[in-house]
Amino acid sequence: MCPHDPNIEITVLRQLGDDFGSPNPLDHDLRYLLETGDYADAALVFTADGNNDNLRQDSGTSEYGFRPKIELPCHKAILSARSPFFRNLIARRTRNIDEYVERSLHVPTRIVLDESVIPKRYARVLLQAIYLDVVDLTLILRGVGSGTSAGSLGEVHALTNTGRVRPTTLEEAMELYQIGRFLELDILAQGCEDLILEWLSL
Repeated sequence: MCPHDPNIEITVLRQLGDDFGSPNPLDHDLRYLLETGDYADAALVFTADGNNDNLRQDSGTSEYGFRPKIELPCHKAILSARSPFFRNLIARRTRNIDEYVERSLHVPTRIVLDESVIPKRYARVLLQAIYLDVVDLTLILRGVGSGTSAGSLGEVHALTNTGRVRPTTLEEAMELYQIGRFLELDILAQGCEDLILEWLSL
């Protein structure tokens, strides 16, 4: 007998599972969508120059000195469900004629984020928080091509106050908290708050 409902026999449930398969947990499916980009109908684009669409994702630096952009596949339904900021942005795009053209051509909707506001080094942290409710600062891109010279608020603050170009983990968490508030992404803001409190209480 099933512990939740004594009228259902476990053998029947097992037989149904064998015949039709068992559904995956939601976090498993969301992780799959995040990691594979399957069925993506949008792309988050992190670039320092919103008008510079000539750079490929895999390019290093163009001959003109522009830094590369990062394009990450994502899903409009998930972005809209998790963030009022993205919901409103996508709704405005949907009312625009360009969205109908994109849909008819099956071209992903490009959501361009200004790197001076949301540095591309936080791109994977942001998507991980949106899809999996996890704030993992080890996903911050560091080093060459990570946008560490982009001049974001945290980097400018770290350079002027400490003389260091790279902010500390605590400063990165504080910057991500601000980004979470800006994007109305509660899970990112709350996760960063928890990390900040944990570090301050050490």
